[in-house]
Amino acid sequence: MPNQALQDFVHVEADQATIAEELRAALAWAPGDSEAHQQVVAFRGVVEFAERPRSARLAIFVDARYLCWVNGIAVGRGPCRFDPRAPAWDELDLRRALRSGANVIAVVAFGRLSSGQAMMHAPGFAARLTIADGTGSRALQPAGGWRCRRRLGHQVMADWGFLRDTIDARIEDDAWLQPEAACADWSDTVPVDGSSWGQLRPRPIPTLSDDAVALIAAPRDLADGSETVLDAGRMVHGYEVIEVEAAAGVTIEIEHAQRHDRATGAWSETYGSVNRWVTRAGRQGWRASGEFGCRALVIRVRGGAVRLLCAELVDHRYPYVEAAAFACDDAELDELWRRSLHTLRMCCADGYMDCALRERAEWMADAVVVAYPISRAVFAAPGAADGVPRSDHRLMTLMLRHIADSQLPDGRLKGHHPSDRMDIHGWIEDYACQWVHALRDVHERTGDLALVRELWPALVRQLAWFAQRITPRGLVRAREFVFFDNPLAYRECEGTTLNAMLAHALRDAAWIAGLLDATSEAIAYHGDAERLEAAIDAQLWDAAAGTYSSGWDGDQRLPASPVAAAVALEHGVVPPAKCASVRAWL
Repeated sequence: MPNQALQDFVHVEADQATIAEELRAALAWAPGDSEAHQQVVAFRGVVEFAERPRSARLAIFVDARYLCWVNGIAVGRGPCRFDPRAPAWDELDLRRALRSGANVIAVVAFGRLSSGQAMMHAPGFAARLTIADGTGSRALQPAGGWRCRRRLGHQVMADWGFLRDTIDARIEDDAWLQPEAACADWSDTVPVDGSSWGQLRPRPIPTLSDDAVALIAAPRDLADGSETVLDAGRMVHGYEVIEVEAAAGVTIEIEHAQRHDRATGAWSETYGSVNRWVTRAGRQGWRASGEFGCRALVIRVRGGAVRLLCAELVDHRYPYVEAAAFACDDAELDELWRRSLHTLRMCCADGYMDCALRERAEWMADAVVVAYPISRAVFAAPGAADGVPRSDHRLMTLMLRHIADSQLPDGRLKGHHPSDRMDIHGWIEDYACQWVHALRDVHERTGDLALVRELWPALVRQLAWFAQRITPRGLVRAREFVFFDNPLAYRECEGTTLNAMLAHALRDAAWIAGLLDATSEAIAYHGDAERLEAAIDAQLWDAAAGTYSSGWDGDQRLPASPVAAAVALEHGVVPPAKCASVRAWL
């Protein structure tokens, strides 16, 4: 019989605003110290059905990360990275894992993380289940509400690029994932004030794809003290799923390696990405909480032998459809094409990432210069109903919003976000210019005027920050950056590369202002761009060299550099009469 304590009741599909309000009102966490860093909390709720529903979708939000199971079957992980000022919920399809009778929805939630993908914030968990059956659509809550328990045997370490597990399976077994588990020692959740988050919104990108790569064809016996390498044969961005049989107290270390030295046989480039697992007696399994870019798992066993029953790397990334092809009579070029596309695939997950393991952060320039131009040309958006391949702009749009979320009170935009990092790379002046370029580029390719209107105030504040740094020479004095082997990297000066990029950004801002019918701003930005280009020509042109100096540092005009020349050409600040001279110098 279905449990009559189930709360249902609106027999219509809730709109997004209703879901957002209900999730915010339902935010909760475990009793105890909510200020401790890197918390791990288990939540479970039991729902019962006379018959399996036709559909079942779970709206779930966790700050900062979660893994979800239904009846022991993994159904999702997330959410996509976010700034707490602009959080997003996921929607998981649970139907395939449900059955008639009792069902348990189980969630491991991680709170108060700080990394290249997450920001330190109050922890929170909320979920809303909507089912459809013969009586219509309705929202359900578990009988007795959600119950929780702190996972004292599960510790996580949020490094800059990834989340590492240390799990003692003698304390943390997986029986709680099943409906019949006895959970008498579990607690009621405690409410969390939802006002510390911004407006909740639906997930802005598709659910990431999961494709398992088997690492063993048959069980293997791993001896005490052994080291075993399981090579996937290619780079994978994802997480490991391991199943073993062992005595209690055996320590298994799993390290994620990218590079193989054929001469020595050594595996390297792991960046400390080690998960640790202490076994309980018997058969048991483990699914890593974080994602890693790697080609091989290096498995070390200490304190006893184990039998490895299953080992997989699950490729977890953006579900692009490959829509472009290249072939020629040069095998090296064909191989370069194949490797380039695979590299880009590995760096597209819930954001355009600079790399698949060491950082996995959304750096503005990596997206603008490489990931966005290539992905929109060779990959198509998933799920086209008419079968026509179309470019997918959602990761770039999401990054534009993330960078806008990062804006500091003085107007600066960070070079990457979301993260708490505010060191020398916290904000990067030329990346802010590239953010303006990208906003125009996305609009030209999508026609998304609403996005432009939304982000316009952030653009205005950033350009005002630059305007405050104009020197008597008419140039902006700020830091140069490391891209393109810039000899002035990190040096504060009146540099050619930054001023050229800023002139381009001002032209883009004038164009965007025209879209918004902001005539006075369009005229002002156009004038600012012309004045800056004139100052670049007057102050930075080196007539003897026939190209541009690198910049001014105080009263010293710096020597010419290939970076200054190339960037001036790229961003259109070289007068037509001088272009041939600059190219000849290069």
